Amino acid sequence: MYNGFAMVKGHLLILPFLSLCFVSIIAFSGEANPYAIATGAETLGYYSQLFPLLREAGVSFVRIFPEWANIQPKENQWDFSLADDLVKCAKENDLQILGIFLYLAPWVSAKPPSTRAFPIKDIRYWRDYVREVVKRYSQDIKYWEVYNEFAAFSENGTHKDYAELVINSYDVVKEIDPQCKVGLNWNEFDLSSLEKVIKLGAGGHFDFVCVHPYAILDRVMLGREEAILTMMENFKKMLRKTGQREDIPLWVTEIGIPATDDPASEKRQAEALIKAYVLCLLQGIERIFWFEGRGPTYGPGGSFGILKEDWSKRASYYALQTLIKLLGPNPKYLGWFPLSDYSHSYVFRGEKGVVMVSWASKDERIRLPKTVKVIDYMGQSVSFGNGNTLSLSSTPVFLLHLPTNWIIQAINNKNKPFPWLKDYRKATEVRWSLGKDGKDIEKGLYRIPWQRGKNVIKDNDTYALRTDRNNKDFYIEFDVADSFASVGDNELEITVVARRLDEYQPEGTGCNIIYESTEGYKTINDWWSIPPGTGWYEHTFHIKDANFANCWGWNFSISVVASPGDICVKEVIVRKQKTNQ
Repeated sequence: MYNGFAMVKGHLLILPFLSLCFVSIIAFSGEANPYAIATGAETLGYYSQLFPLLREAGVSFVRIFPEWANIQPKENQWDFSLADDLVKCAKENDLQILGIFLYLAPWVSAKPPSTRAFPIKDIRYWRDYVREVVKRYSQDIKYWEVYNEFAAFSENGTHKDYAELVINSYDVVKEIDPQCKVGLNWNEFDLSSLEKVIKLGAGGHFDFVCVHPYAILDRVMLGREEAILTMMENFKKMLRKTGQREDIPLWVTEIGIPATDDPASEKRQAEALIKAYVLCLLQGIERIFWFEGRGPTYGPGGSFGILKEDWSKRASYYALQTLIKLLGPNPKYLGWFPLSDYSHSYVFRGEKGVVMVSWASKDERIRLPKTVKVIDYMGQSVSFGNGNTLSLSSTPVFLLHLPTNWIIQAINNKNKPFPWLKDYRKATEVRWSLGKDGKDIEKGLYRIPWQRGKNVIKDNDTYALRTDRNNKDFYIEFDVADSFASVGDNELEITVVARRLDEYQPEGTGCNIIYESTEGYKTINDWWSIPPGTGWYEHTFHIKDANFANCWGWNFSISVVASPGDICVKEVIVRKQKTNQ
């Protein structure tokens, strides 16, 4: 996304956790573990310094490879020196490489010297490039990803262009080594685009699928975990729709949030990292690549790296190291446990015993059995005094030496709905409004609170949310509960109850809807001009091609971009007309 390519069956077996001896380097033998790091293009300048630190953290996989332009700058000129040294360094540090067939060589681009401009002059050049690379590295690199975020890093590229790259990559790779795996890739969690690429011929020409759900992780950090917890379910719906095998693995090959050097920002990044890995692992997502290892600073927002530019370790580095040490190379999700009213507590069988990863949606204090040991995200033991009372917050902690009955209960809960997620499968509608205190009332319809301000206004005894064109707050964004409408639920009605902000708003003031469709995000062809006056009006937008998969972390927004004035919204209702699953 950013700059470059960046229970138990039969009998219950409960093992003692043994001692928590935190060694400096973790080395796992055999198949690579699920903990991985994605890198940016800058890493090609310092991978020999980065790789030992990744190994020390316990990482087993790294997503990195030189661009085609570097390997074949001219048609008859090949230079594998950088790639050779990269592969050698990875082997020395017990790291597997996820290779990428990356961008175009300038001499095959539609607009040289660009390495992104499509259409490619002749697909045989791509096939030759893939063939030479895989022939050289097939013994060392068994997984290959086709391109990187095609929608963001191609000029004039179409879904058909990408499908052609996938088909030809797969055919060439399998000719050379049938054991090598080929991955399909797209931006964010864009199932609509992946579906389109598959239908354009890529079906049956990939072994795994790669997504980059940055926006979904942003939603998690705003308290909406359902956005990430339904990824695998929605992914399988897409596979069924396109006639693909349902056991095709899903890989998250980029995910992350930035941090500055402020301690609170570093702590938030560490919290996001643990949640990203845990919430992906429990769904069966096969491999998760945090972006990135050591990153450049992207302006005042900071860096995505778990290492700072001066090579010092961020809190997120220690968080990843702690997670890997406790869960081990083959974590097995056992189920969830109701530790408290507000806790989100997930139980795994780790390398040396059973581990609970827990955090809370609201700060609370929990009394624990004396036998339970608590480790914080930095890998340090937590002391909770004579009362054995733990302060649980949004920051994850690890609980060890769990009582047997807790483990049994977690296992029994595994296939039950999470208690903090309401089930709206049988509902006829979901709705949002503001209560008497101006706070959100969310009944299966959730407002995304990342707009610049709350923009809450009070009109007599009624609270509403206003747009603010002067401050570029053009959108009010919403997320529908996945149990109500998700992938394949095409026909929806969205009713908006609103009025003009005041009597001074010009004629034509109103709104329309931008929504997640089978063709990606689109604007509905239905402009609602709100009548003048102080009364509340309602309008229903009819959608025939919805496909709510949380691609950018939201399903639809009320937009006033084309409006000459501002509006305020009192209530929004979504009704499902027909389910096409």
